[in-house]
Amino acid sequence: MGGWISVIAGLIATIVLYGTGFQYLFGFAIIMTIACFWTFGIMHNYAIRSAKDRHDRTLGIMKLEGKSEQEINEFDNRIIKLSPNDLDVVPDRLAFINLIFSITSYVVLLIAIYLKVVR
Repeated sequence: MGGWISVIAGLIATIVLYGTGFQYLFGFAIIMTIACFWTFGIMHNYAIRSAKDRHDRTLGIMKLEGKSEQEINEFDNRIIKLSPNDLDVVPDRLAFINLIFSITSYVVLLIAIYLKVVR
């Protein structure tokens, strides 16, 4: 649910609230943006670590199978891509926390738009 979209929503809310006189809401928008970015980064680290471990295991298997040095180097120099299985290693607790921060960021964005446009 989170990711860059919730970070961007928080940034837009922060920009919209800047200079409106709602300092507490402006500060809350900043906190939500930082929290969304922080939890997204931690979840990303879990997934990247899983992909790197999978890559290293595959290299080990290739060496045990007796693949040529050229094949091993070609595989090792490829860009490591995330698979859907890499996302499963993210702890549910962390994903739930990111979900709460993301939804709160969207709500703050809606409030900011309401305060800027309607009022």
